[in-house]
Amino acid sequence: MARFTGTFVQVVEYVYKFDVEANTEEDVRKEIKRYPFSYLNIGCPINEQARYVEAIKFDE
Repeated sequence: MARFTGTFVQVVEYVYKFDVEANTEEDVRKEIKRYPFSYLNIGCPINEQARYVEAIKFDE
């Protein structure tokens, strides 16, 4: 049996609430894509969920 060390990337999905005043939903989508953190109701995610692990690399 051998010991291995390395790194991996864990992809995480964060869900945020926003509050935007606009004429249409399309305008809201554009604003959120352009300035995603400018319209947050609260500064932290309301939900976070680990999705999967990728990019596993072993130290040599």
